[in-house]
Amino acid sequence: MKECIDLHIHTDISDGFLKPNEIVNLMKENDIKIASITDHDSVDGYLQVKDIIDGSFRLIPGIEISTLWENDLELHILGYGIDVKNKDFRQYLNIVKEKKIQGVCSIYKKLQILNIPLEIQEISKNMSYDNMEALIKHKYPNSNQTFYNFYYENYYCFHIKPFISTYEALNIIRNASGYPIIAHLGRADKTEIEKIKILELLIAAGIKGIECYHPSHSEQFKNILIDIAQTNKLFITQGSDFHGRKNEYTQIAQNLSEDINKNSLCICNYI
Repeated sequence: MKECIDLHIHTDISDGFLKPNEIVNLMKENDIKIASITDHDSVDGYLQVKDIIDGSFRLIPGIEISTLWENDLELHILGYGIDVKNKDFRQYLNIVKEKKIQGVCSIYKKLQILNIPLEIQEISKNMSYDNMEALIKHKYPNSNQTFYNFYYENYYCFHIKPFISTYEALNIIRNASGYPIIAHLGRADKTEIEKIKILELLIAAGIKGIECYHPSHSEQFKNILIDIAQTNKLFITQGSDFHGRKNEYTQIAQNLSEDINKNSLCICNYI
């Protein structure tokens, strides 16, 4: 039996465009059977909707943690099946929230200089690109500041700059009874040989799986990752990396395997 599985979805809690309850409705519309909300460095979206799921699909607790690999490369680690009440895990999330507050204050000051005096509460609730752009255009339609330029000039005010190593993230997820998975390795700014070397080091460090199916992966690279996962008995996962933005290159549950659950290494068979 084919099941639609999408384990990499973002809400407006991090950098997505849709609210968590809107994502739930979209999951139902697309007949998704197993899903995971994997906001960046937050489980708030999952917590908002976990108790309103009506049994039409299974929602796996998830997160995507931004990490620093060997001081020069940002790697994202997905965590599935985590105990969201774990003390050390909550401590990490609290640190992230403090850094987000610092980012909001920095954005507030810079917008003041640009004569776009948004309230701090408005900024905090609209940290995604689309939401912030829409808010500024609505309140200050005559602003000459191109928001795209402002957003990327101040990227790490909107997005938490990685402050933990990849190895630390693996420990945080494992200590919270979760499964750490390397996300969209194909997007790393490295050669294919270098990416595979990174993966070998992650395997030695205790990574539990690979996001093999991702829109950024070519058919060739996807198959390479699947072969590595099978050889090392690692979990295989897939995700659309859906953010809900207009004209985005991927949509929820699209371009994914329809029968990944038949693979004995599919993580859904173990959580």
